[in-house]
Parts: sequence; structure tokens; C-alpha cells
Amino acid sequence: MKYSPLLILLLFLPSFAYEIGQNDWSGGPGVPGPDHYWYNTFLDETQIAWEGVESKIYLEMKSTKHFVAAESGSSFVFPSDINGDGYVDIVTFSSVNREHVWLENDGSGNSWTEHVIDVYTVYSSRAPFPVDIDNDGHMDVLGGNGADSIFWYRNTDGTGLIWEESFIDTFHQIRNLSGGDMDGDGDKDIIAASYSQGIGISWWENDNHTPPWQKHVITDDEEFDNCEEIYIIDFDQDGDQDVLSAQSDWDGLWFWENIDGSGTQWTGYQ
Repeated sequence: MKYSPLLILLLFLPSFAYEIGQNDWSGGPGVPGPDHYWYNTFLDETQIAWEGVESKIYLEMKSTKHFVAAESGSSFVFPSDINGDGYVDIVTFSSVNREHVWLENDGSGNSWTEHVIDVYTVYSSRAPFPVDIDNDGHMDVLGGNGADSIFWYRNTDGTGLIWEESFIDTFHQIRNLSGGDMDGDGDKDIIAASYSQGIGISWWENDNHTPPWQKHVITDDEEFDNCEEIYIIDFDQDGDQDVLSAQSDWDGLWFWENIDGSGTQWTGYQ
């Protein structure tokens, strides 16, 4: 049995909205190519609209939109099971209300209950991040005020209703937070990026989740600023955790290589 390249592509497409490019597509499912009227034929066969440029076709698949919550000033969301009920909840923030919150999923994805983690007197960080810092099986949250402080919020009983705040360190104009094992010792460390010039990206070593948290600098280049996002990933597949960063200035995207796996030596690549 033969399948066209396009049909194979569609069998593996996720159900959320995005676009995929397919080079040199000809015809469509059940339609012999070449087809000079792609739009009409493909729309008739699949009920999917397309947008084309030379030698490529871009397919747009749309899912059903469901309203979750009105969190004013929220530009980051993270999925995580905060209360351990097996359903994926949402961790986010409101810069207008100056609070970190998590939204409880009743399991249907259609009903959500808001729970406040903390409220700040100054603007919150843009991206509170869910991670189990103390390895107790409960999902905690990293957060902080955007001005100068990082906090770990311990999910004390796993319900997400009682949070214990622990101060980590000062860090100016926090833009993004994340958690991962940066030194390969088996526990989750804390990483933060600043929007301010010359502050850069640093990580704090988790030593039995007790203070003081030792800070390690990834970059504090005087020209490094406007860092919008950071991601922890083994980018070069050498067994240790590296960092990807995105800046709205300073030449955009960077890969920071964890040289020896200890998290103490870093080399940046654009």
C-alpha cells in the first residue's frame, strides 16, 4: 500500500495550531499530481486551507479554542501537574495583579480554578517555573519579584494549596527562571536570566535544598542584555545540561555549552 508524503505528514501532526512546510508537494490524498489547482483540490479533500510559496506548501491546522482564565499581563505559561491528581495544570503570572498563580484543571480542560501562589509589592517575574526542588515528588514553583529577588515555593503537602517560601538570592530584573540538574549530581538546580545589561545568566547550586545557594555565572558580559527566555537542554548530546537563551537584542539566539558537566565552565555560541 502506498501513501503520499503529505498523507504521512498528516498522520503524525499534533492537534494544536501551527504551520508545517512540505517541499515540492504534488497533488493530495487520493489525487494524482501534479495538480495545478492545489487550493481547491486540497481544501475539498482534507478541509484544510493552505498557503503556498514557490516549491513549498504551508498547512494550517486549527483546533478548538477553550477559554482558561483572564490573567492580565501574562506572556508565559507552563504545564505541570501541581496537585498530583494526574491532570495537567497551568502555572503562570499576572503582571497587572503582581502575582504568581496556578490554574487547576478539573480533568476536562474546560473548567479551571485559580490558586494564588504569592503576591508581590513590585512586579513579578515573567515566568514562574514548576520544578520539584526537594525531590519529594511534589511539584514546586520557582518565582520572584522582577526587581531583585528569587524565591523557591515549596508545595508542602502536594495539594498546591499551602506554599512555603524560601529566599534563594538577589538577582536584578529577573526575566526568566528555570530548573535543571546543571552539575550532574541528581538534583534540580535553579537558573535565572536578567533583562538588565551586564547581569546575564546565572545558576544556583542545590545542595540538599538548604541555604546558602552557591551562585555560578554562565555569562555576565557587559553587552549582554534583554534576555527574554532560557531553556535547559543537552544541546550537544554529551550527557550534561546546556542552556539556550533568546535576547531581543545582543544578536538574538545563543547556545551556552556546559564544558565539563560541572556547570562552572561555559562557552557561548551564536
